[in-house]
Amino acid sequence: MAYTISKLANYAQETLDAEFRVLFGLLDSDTQRVQLNSGELQSVRETWIGRKSGVITQVGDLWLKAAPKEQK
Repeated sequence: MAYTISKLANYAQETLDAEFRVLFGLLDSDTQRVQLNSGELQSVRETWIGRKSGVITQVGDLWLKAAPKEQK
């Protein structure tokens, strides 16, 4: 299952906390699913750390690179 990360509207602490809570919830759900069905491990791995469109790559491209200098 692929996830699409949206650009942040702002970099306020409350916004960042809320967005990361959502991401951690998705990750927790995926890890529980893998524990029940180990055949899905590769799919979950690609979803989260895939080089071109993984969640971590999207967070870096859309959140970190776009963040104001003082927020990095």
